[in-house]
Amino acid sequence: MHLTEEQRCLLWLSSGKVTPPHAAMLAEAYGGPQGVWDAFGSQGGPDFPEQARRTLTQLHSRAAMDGLVARLEQKNVRLLFRDDERYPGGLAKLDDAPYLLYYAGSLDCLERPMVALVGTLLVIPTGGEIPVLAALLATGAGTAAAGALLITLPALSIPSMVMVARAFGWSATLAIAGAVAVGGVLSGVVLVLVL
Repeated sequence: MHLTEEQRCLLWLSSGKVTPPHAAMLAEAYGGPQGVWDAFGSQGGPDFPEQARRTLTQLHSRAAMDGLVARLEQKNVRLLFRDDERYPGGLAKLDDAPYLLYYAGSLDCLERPMVALVGTLLVIPTGGEIPVLAALLATGAGTAAAGALLITLPALSIPSMVMVARAFGWSATLAIAGAVAVGGVLSGVVLVLVL
């Protein structure tokens, strides 16, 4: 993965768990992320909490950052910076939106009906689907994904299916799971058509 110097500095700050407001304040005070990197460790340089300082000190060399980038690439982790056009619009509107997102896979995967199947199999406590959906919508997930998950998340999970299958048998249990997944897909389609 090719990173600009500014992106390397933002990755470095992110590795130290520097919050977006703190990073913005430092960037303003030192003329950008590169200025924070350059001033780090010098007298009058940027101030960080102890844990962040230790991590940032370990990574404060070109070789250490190259090693971090190589480890991320090896694990198929990709980076999405706030100035990237693919950065989720809903998330970018937040006051303290992250300056860097780590992800694996495809960014458009939340627009696919597969979300209904995955939502059918996850264990989510009753009411727990609401914050999950709010977070997904804030990060730019479409209404189809939200509709599918709204139906499938509270309905079934693998542990509940195993328990129910003992009493009703696997054929009935799988039929119900299939119906929930189909219902999730249909609710996603209806939401796309209505909204």
